[in-house]
Amino acid sequence: MHEPIQQRPGARPAGFTLLEVLVAVGAVALVAVGLATIFDSVGKTVSGGRRISLLTQYAGLLENRMRRDFDAMTRDGVLVIRQQWTDGTIGATWSPDGLVTLVVPNNTASADAVRLHARDEAPRPRRIDELVFFVRDSVRSARPPLHADAVAESSEARIYYGHGAAHIHPLTDVESDLTNRFYFPRTDDTNHRGLYPTFDAPLGLNRADNPNRYASDWTLLRHVTLLVNPESARPPALSGPVFGIAPTSSRLGNNDFQYALQPAAPSIFKAINRPGVLFGPDAPNAAFALRPTGQSPEVFRPAFVFASGLIDIATSDLNEVRAMVTSMPEASAFMIPGRPRPPLKPTGRFNYTAPTTTRPTNPAAATSLDLAHDWMAQLFPTESNPMTDAMFKIGGAQDSTDPLGARLRYEQTPPALLNDNVINATSGAGATGQQALAMAIRRADQLMLGSSIFAARCSEFIVEWSFGQTLIGGEILWYGPERYADTSNNGRIDGPDSLITLPYGAGGLNLVGQAYTTQPPLGGLPGIGVHTVTQRLIYGYSPVSGQACLTSYFGYVDPTFNADPDFDNVFGEPGEPVVRSLPWTWPRLIRVTMTLADPIDPSIESTFQFVFNVPDAPTR
Repeated sequence: MHEPIQQRPGARPAGFTLLEVLVAVGAVALVAVGLATIFDSVGKTVSGGRRISLLTQYAGLLENRMRRDFDAMTRDGVLVIRQQWTDGTIGATWSPDGLVTLVVPNNTASADAVRLHARDEAPRPRRIDELVFFVRDSVRSARPPLHADAVAESSEARIYYGHGAAHIHPLTDVESDLTNRFYFPRTDDTNHRGLYPTFDAPLGLNRADNPNRYASDWTLLRHVTLLVNPESARPPALSGPVFGIAPTSSRLGNNDFQYALQPAAPSIFKAINRPGVLFGPDAPNAAFALRPTGQSPEVFRPAFVFASGLIDIATSDLNEVRAMVTSMPEASAFMIPGRPRPPLKPTGRFNYTAPTTTRPTNPAAATSLDLAHDWMAQLFPTESNPMTDAMFKIGGAQDSTDPLGARLRYEQTPPALLNDNVINATSGAGATGQQALAMAIRRADQLMLGSSIFAARCSEFIVEWSFGQTLIGGEILWYGPERYADTSNNGRIDGPDSLITLPYGAGGLNLVGQAYTTQPPLGGLPGIGVHTVTQRLIYGYSPVSGQACLTSYFGYVDPTFNADPDFDNVFGEPGEPVVRSLPWTWPRLIRVTMTLADPIDPSIESTFQFVFNVPDAPTR
């Protein structure tokens, strides 16, 4: 039998007091907050680690692609490196002066600075380098074929790396207007800023309508141009008609403007491909090309230029490249490239001493080296240097029309791929014959605008080169325009920071040379001479401090080497070189520094650096 429980006098009733409950709840809350903080920290760490892992994998893919290109590089072509800082971009009006201000006082911005994103309070100048070389490799056109039996392929190609430029989106959508160059690009678009409003979009220019305003929105391109010889190549063996055109029609054959039914530039040199070149290759006509002159202007144009982003085939080969660079033909002033002119005094070339935007006075006579540099500069798809004097010409008959500061066009998404004038090219609804062909061409044009995209959100691209020299501590010596490192770790470039690169031969230091054997004196032994590689060979002039754009040229035979030092036109005398020529000295290494902005938080940047070997000169 259970006895009832008796509460002793003075004993506390069962349960918790209010104070105890509050203390318990507070403890639980503290534990919960602590756990949440821990889990949040762990989550952020895992998320950040996953992001870094994915970004590292992405950078590895980019490196592998570039390494395959460098492995396929051939010395039968040339190597040209344009190292360039943003210039005059801080305002809404582009005002380049050819000089860059890297070191600025605290709380101020350089006139050449670019914002990383809209909320960037510390804009800075950024490198937008370019690189051109040639490869021997199996390559295929990125352009969709018009027929399954006609695929453009080659074993030689030009490789270009550099930032592209997206065009300004029109304020109103006019997709039905086939003459609107934003939606319906043309093969003769040179991206001249003064010709069409949507072309006026320099990299980094601080203007609201500029799609290239912020560095986090920039895109690095890898543009591959096939080199083909239409005379030696067989015409495509077609199993059936092409949009109603018989397979045997002359319109389907290969020629200077067409290869495998695709548009082709008549030369790899942009000076020859300019619109309106009168003494260049004959313009295509309706009898010999699918894309001839004189028909619907939004599709059929006479000029095929690389700047448009639509052309990746050139009816040229490496033999022509060598002939043009080493022979420097002057037969037609209409095809002579615009003279590269930096805004400083190249000793012995032009008679002026201060930076200027006007034409140089008293131009010196062009030498074979200057012309070689000119033609090698023509291998870039556009003239990105805003300070090149395009009005100076060698023959004096016609001005250059290379637009200054232009970049290769690209678009992240095709601007009019789903337009009725394009989409029916695949469905075939209501379109036959010539109309269906026009729509197929438009569709291919749309897809080509994104075909060269290599690295999206690439906020900086730096290319530096080395002859393999090392400093006392064993560090490799790299060359390029002045570049500082934030060695003071204060988040900005200022007085305490150190230079990490300078132009080759700066201050007359660290010059390299090529050894050669000299003829022995009578009864003596052969001697050894050394030919110095000069700034004149690499740059054409002596760079100065603060130069915003610096182009390095590496060609075939060194024209500064003199096998007849006494100029008596007698070679092989005692003490003179045994050889009559020396190869152009090329870099041994190329270093690429690539910075990528985070797609979710553009204020976060990750920088990757790769080093590539350059092929040795062929044995003699």
